[in-house]
Amino acid sequence: MVITPHRFPDTAKGIHYLDRNGKYCVEFNYFDNSENYRQALRWWEERCFEWCHHIYEPDIMGDHKYLLKFPGLFNGVYELQNLGSVAPLGHCPV
Repeated sequence: MVITPHRFPDTAKGIHYLDRNGKYCVEFNYFDNSENYRQALRWWEERCFEWCHHIYEPDIMGDHKYLLKFPGLFNGVYELQNLGSVAPLGHCPV
């Protein structure tokens, strides 16, 4: 499983967005068809059905902050390191 960081810039606004939205972006993630990753997707889906609103809470925000828990809950979670693989660094207008 590969999860993608937002890569907000290291500015006051970027840090603010990181705090409220979480480290990982939900728009691009990779899951293979193994049972481990199917469990991860089911867990994420269940959390989103329980609570998924564009409201900023300390531990949840939309479907974003649930990804913060993946490394502790599931095996084989990797953070995408290639800066140019999805979007250019600093693509977020903050």
